[in-house]
Amino acid sequence: MKERRTGWKRARFLVGLPILIAIPLTWLGGCMWRDAWTTPDEGAECRTCSGAPEAQPANAGDPYGPPQVVDWPVSIQEAQEPTADLQGAAAAPRAVTITGTIMFWKLSLQAPTIAVRRAQVALVSGDKVLASTWTSDSGSFSVNLTVAGNTDVTVRLCAINRKARVVPPDAPGKQYIRDLKTVTVNPNKTSWNLGTMRFLEGSYVWIMLDAVLVVSDWLFKNVQYQRPEVRIQYPSGNWPHYHNRNGQVGPGESTTSPVDTICMPDPKFSEFLLCLTGADCVENTIFHEYGHAVLWSIYAGNDPVGNGPTPHHVCSESSEGWAINEGFAFFLEQAVRTGGPSLFACPRESKGSIETNTWHNANDAGDTDGHIVEGSVASVFWDIHDGANDDKIPFKLRELWTVLTLDRPNSILGFLTAWLARYCGTGSGCYEEQLKAVCSLYGIPWPQTGQVGSLRVTIEPSGARNAGAQWRLTSGPDISWKNSDATVGNLAVGTHTVTFKAVSGWTAPADASVTISANQTTAMTRTYSQAAPPTITTPSPLPGGTVGASYNQSLAAT
Repeated sequence: MKERRTGWKRARFLVGLPILIAIPLTWLGGCMWRDAWTTPDEGAECRTCSGAPEAQPANAGDPYGPPQVVDWPVSIQEAQEPTADLQGAAAAPRAVTITGTIMFWKLSLQAPTIAVRRAQVALVSGDKVLASTWTSDSGSFSVNLTVAGNTDVTVRLCAINRKARVVPPDAPGKQYIRDLKTVTVNPNKTSWNLGTMRFLEGSYVWIMLDAVLVVSDWLFKNVQYQRPEVRIQYPSGNWPHYHNRNGQVGPGESTTSPVDTICMPDPKFSEFLLCLTGADCVENTIFHEYGHAVLWSIYAGNDPVGNGPTPHHVCSESSEGWAINEGFAFFLEQAVRTGGPSLFACPRESKGSIETNTWHNANDAGDTDGHIVEGSVASVFWDIHDGANDDKIPFKLRELWTVLTLDRPNSILGFLTAWLARYCGTGSGCYEEQLKAVCSLYGIPWPQTGQVGSLRVTIEPSGARNAGAQWRLTSGPDISWKNSDATVGNLAVGTHTVTFKAVSGWTAPADASVTISANQTTAMTRTYSQAAPPTITTPSPLPGGTVGASYNQSLAAT
């Protein structure tokens, strides 16, 4: 079963809902009521975002309609042909500077007005892109252009920032855009300040993009980590999830999505109620799904896998790989968000937070199965990270991050074993007794020190070995490529994943899970299959001739 990452899956308490309902719509004011991520035929766009609102036609369209979709990126082209200026005389080409600031209203109980940060902005004239740049952290931009004569210039905001892009599903090469304001630029004036352009983000496109910046900045500030750009596919399916394997079809999807893609559905009113506001719900969900993307990246595409229920929640019992993957995503979501830990509802448990809970007892009380409960795993990460001294562990996020990035454990038990091996006895801050107390609180069994084993893998047949077939572990003390019959020792007891090198002419076996037992060498054999030779089809004769009579036939395997 392919693992599916899901967010938006944890019921939140309906705190503050009356406040949300009581917010008067007139507070929005101006033209911010209109969500302009619209398709071209949905009516006139709100061109002026300051002062009095523009009159809207009767068919102005759904204010929460879909973004406009265009081919993107496109090459920057020359400005349109010179035209006569207002007085009818041809103006000489001249450099002008266009500046402005872009903000959006976030329909949220938190900060309502947000700068559009580090976003791609293009200046377009007709179907030509004249120039592009990136906004600053305050949402401001400055672009130099050379124009000749009056030129209509439109400020176009693209759904791309320095860390993510939002794209429509099943539309390769397409991009969401929002045209904000159009001005007629005359070269007789060299500086054009367009002021502040604001829009209401009702479709959540920029809320998702800004959320990625928030969590990315948090990671860089705390552990100096930056991952490559992530793709957000929207709207996609009927449940948030992260594609981390080829061939996945997420909940409600009809086709697969590219690997390393966050898939976000179109929010429904129920999510507004469950998360105080839709904006807060979308933001927290992005924090969570980005956690999966981070783990996939730092594990070099071999993040822990395992079976788990769909839908699932913080007290779901699943498997060791599923629990640590979901547990890390849940931990990151809670660490990044403002306002302290969220409250969550679980079966047989009225409430709990990542700081205080008994989630491991929600399904079956009295056992120590917290290592397969994602909320329990997240709680261990939280207590290692948080600065509160209730657990007697000081802020140790860097040590947590070191174990994840260098040891790449496939379970919380593997994480604890790697922690003990890396920090205990080295004077680096082991906190073994404190961690034991934390694990006991969340029902996680304590790994026995010295409980290690070995793994030996045999590769068949000899032809594949001669062609260079090799194997390696995706985590642990040694993840280098190994030849057939090599043995890797000092492996933590528990589940590990073995992957196989691609070799020309051969099809590698699928990644395999193996369970390591204490003081034993586990043996595994996997077989490569010979790739089928290319199929060569004899072309049909040309009209009036025979094959090979009027042209040279060249056959090559591809």
